[in-house]
Amino acid sequence: MVQENLFDAIELGTHNSSKSSLRSTSGQCVMAEALPRVSQIEGMPVASHETVLNLSLAPFFTAAPNPFISGEVMSSPPSDEGTYGVPAFATDITAGKNDPLYFVHYYSTKVPPDAIVPYILHYTKPGDVVFDGFCGTGMTGVAAQLCAERSRSNSKGDIGARRAILSDLSPAATFIAAGTNAIGLLVEYLDEVEQAIQAVKSHHEQLLQTSDVGWPRGTSDPKKRINRQDSNSGRPGYIEYVVWSDVFFCSACGQRIVYWDMVFRGPGKSVPKIAPCQHCGSLESIATLQRVWNSRFDPDIGETIRQAEQVPVLINYSVGSKRFEKMPDERDLTLLANLDREPTYPAPPIWTMPDGFNTEQPRRSHGYSHVHHFFTKRNLTLLTDFWQRVQKLDTPEARFLGLFVLTGAIQRVCRLNRYMPNHDRHVGPLSGTLYVAPLTAEIPVINYLRHRIKDLRRCKHGPKGFDVLVGTQSATDLPNIPNSSIDYIFTDPPFGGNLNYSELNTLIEAWLGVRTDSGPEAIVNDIQQKGLLEYQDLMHQAFREF
Repeated sequence: MVQENLFDAIELGTHNSSKSSLRSTSGQCVMAEALPRVSQIEGMPVASHETVLNLSLAPFFTAAPNPFISGEVMSSPPSDEGTYGVPAFATDITAGKNDPLYFVHYYSTKVPPDAIVPYILHYTKPGDVVFDGFCGTGMTGVAAQLCAERSRSNSKGDIGARRAILSDLSPAATFIAAGTNAIGLLVEYLDEVEQAIQAVKSHHEQLLQTSDVGWPRGTSDPKKRINRQDSNSGRPGYIEYVVWSDVFFCSACGQRIVYWDMVFRGPGKSVPKIAPCQHCGSLESIATLQRVWNSRFDPDIGETIRQAEQVPVLINYSVGSKRFEKMPDERDLTLLANLDREPTYPAPPIWTMPDGFNTEQPRRSHGYSHVHHFFTKRNLTLLTDFWQRVQKLDTPEARFLGLFVLTGAIQRVCRLNRYMPNHDRHVGPLSGTLYVAPLTAEIPVINYLRHRIKDLRRCKHGPKGFDVLVGTQSATDLPNIPNSSIDYIFTDPPFGGNLNYSELNTLIEAWLGVRTDSGPEAIVNDIQQKGLLEYQDLMHQAFREF
């Protein structure tokens, strides 16, 4: 436990609405001086001080325990009345998930901000300090800011923004929380990020194209689903997505079976649970098939690895406004083979997947031992190019936003993105897992980054982060928040072994360069050697701090 006078010698500023920038030079200087001390606090992310400082937008957001919180809450004492004497809130809450603010970034769990606003209005007054020590994507802070908008709630209470302090053990969560709580200001930098996306597209045009030799999308007759050779053959089409299939051995005859060939019956048709082997006719299910494993040299880590075989089986592409489909032709396969032989350039982050409950599944099922294995070589090339360009943008806010856009796309551009033939579309990852389905869909990174930009532009009138501070630390140790300084706490704590956040967030944290310190993670997890008693003890420490 760190001494409570840890921050006495630090000259602390406050983050307020008079600032047009989320990051100040003085704030970064104070943060640099404070890092040796705040790094002693429980839950400090695993990263170099330089990485933490570069990721932070001090004083608004720090990828470490936020030293500015002490100065902020001490600048205005808590409400004299507090919440004592306020009758219990006993009103049914209905909140939809179609708000653009809800979709600014992917995360395993989140609460719509409109579901939180009525509680804050009921229990607090404008200017009061609201705290969430398990903030996740920061919706409590968004709700505190939205209390200034009468249209957001029909609940009784004084309309006016509240101040918010947000904290979480996960640096991925607090990074997302910071972006979500200041999205109205950050969108001003979207043009810079969009220019970086366009530069990647121009540089890698050949990776995004395929020759138009296919058939109109939705063609169900197998006889017509043959790559044509006609007068239009060879004109460029732009890839919308590529379906990849696992490969197995038949348990009866031992022949290779491409899972797609065995189960695909046409777009919109249900996938049979049991299907005949194309070679011997024996009935097979995915439970009885034996996976095909290949050993190959991974040029990105300089080692030979053993992974499950996955092959492209369908390319969905567009020519102008029309959509077509095709089987991969020689050009497509040659391009992919050439990519696999060379190291990715620019180099991606090389992060080993940690031992864990969720991380074991893709390692066991497909041999994914590193974060970069979760991406096709095409998408890894596009993603790393964008990642490098983002780090060279002119302003801290633009760089932060670029990473926010990138990490918000991860779940849909990696191999967790499932393809469902019965729906004739890709449907995203299986929530709360790192499950790799036998049929996955590769969306070119450029396509989805542009989609993210459109979504974020809808948030131009969203919260701007004023009177909100975000920090990264364990809820079990909060020495930078003075005692008796909070007016109201709204939090959604972790529930046992329901979700392994530190494992699930690895794909995001790799691109941020920071890793969760899982030591104080309140969870039931055999790999971390934490059972119900350990979880109870950690939660007790957190609630005692609250």
